[in-house]
Amino acid sequence: MHPQRRRQLRFFFHRWHRRIGLASALVIIFVAVTGVALNHTGGLNLGGTYPQSPVLLLPYRDLIPDEQIFPTPEGQLVAHDSILFLGSRQLSGCNQLLGYAVSGDEKLVACDDVWHLFAEDWVLIESFDPALASLAPEALPGVSEGGLAIHQNDAWYRFDSDALLLGDSVASGELTQPERSPGTNRVISWQRLMQDMHSGRWFGSAGIWVVDAAALMLIMLSLSGFWLWWSRQRNRL
Repeated sequence: MHPQRRRQLRFFFHRWHRRIGLASALVIIFVAVTGVALNHTGGLNLGGTYPQSPVLLLPYRDLIPDEQIFPTPEGQLVAHDSILFLGSRQLSGCNQLLGYAVSGDEKLVACDDVWHLFAEDWVLIESFDPALASLAPEALPGVSEGGLAIHQNDAWYRFDSDALLLGDSVASGELTQPERSPGTNRVISWQRLMQDMHSGRWFGSAGIWVVDAAALMLIMLSLSGFWLWWSRQRNRL
């Protein structure tokens, strides 16, 4: 190749080597950092810890169920970290709070895995398996005809608080309506988040293409860098 032509090619590759490097630097650094973190998933316990930042969890909001909060005269009834709280007071175990009803001194709280019957001042009387009480998975506690009742299968039934069983049919009652707030993340681990960021999926379909483009740029950087080095070596020889 003519020396003048070789100099022109070297100038061309050198200019575009810098431009491609600057364009892809941030993406490559981001992918490298997340890749290093994923290589140490066990040591960092990425699979067992969960981010709570609303910004980081923005793409996953549909996967994280909203938290139900039931206002009571004594404070807010809510489930956190598998514990049922009344304000700051711990009452019992509860993975997910589904419903709440009060009649006189008796209070009935429905969780996804267990139901609780409380007396005055929220003293726990009994915790029981809803299936053993003939309650359907979609059953919710309410009030009908002045007493505790259960709404399930589009019908209402009296709740026998002594036997902890479903009773006779009753008139339509009322359900306590909860307030909703973004729930605590127990679905998306740091490992899942890092994997999605590393691949670009966190940014949506466009993010995958950006990471792919950065990978192609890295290949181009390698090839252009090798050519620049080789051409200089030839000049020295």
